[in-house]
Amino acid sequence: LLALILYTIVFTGLFQSSSAQPINDESTGAVSIDYGQNGPFTTVDATSNPNDLNGGICVSDWNEPDIQSSVWFTFEGDGNEIIITTNNDCFPSNVADITRTQIAVFEDAADGFNIVCNDDISTSNFYSTVQFATTTGTIYYILIDGWENADNPVIEGAFCIELIEATTCNNGICETGEDF
Repeated sequence: LLALILYTIVFTGLFQSSSAQPINDESTGAVSIDYGQNGPFTTVDATSNPNDLNGGICVSDWNEPDIQSSVWFTFEGDGNEIIITTNNDCFPSNVADITRTQIAVFEDAADGFNIVCNDDISTSNFYSTVQFATTTGTIYYILIDGWENADNPVIEGAFCIELIEATTCNNGICETGEDF
């Protein structure tokens, strides 16, 4: 009986999934985000999927249309113009963060129409930001991906997502230090 129990434990252990992929590695597991700071999230063990950009490739906004470690989020439109920005503001500084992100937003489905993309906030800030008007009740699928090249081999890590209303910043343009 003991041998049968040990065999069952070993057999079960060998054939269990050892994947540590984030729950939102595929669009079917997309995590809902809301106004404010969301996260932390991770791209560690996230995988690329050749279908991730079926709604349109962000050639004009990304230095490359490739995806390496993508994770998915959703936001339900409320009729406001919004700004979505990736950052490292929601976790301690000793946590390994992803150093560069890319954002692509799709309407109604992960393979829906691509409405906006962004690679870098600026030449010195490699997080990403997008701004767009939402339609009440429309679900927006947001793809966050790591970006890599020879100078930036780290494409996995923690990150945060801030979502704010664009029209609530002082002059209608959200700047550093302003939020809703």
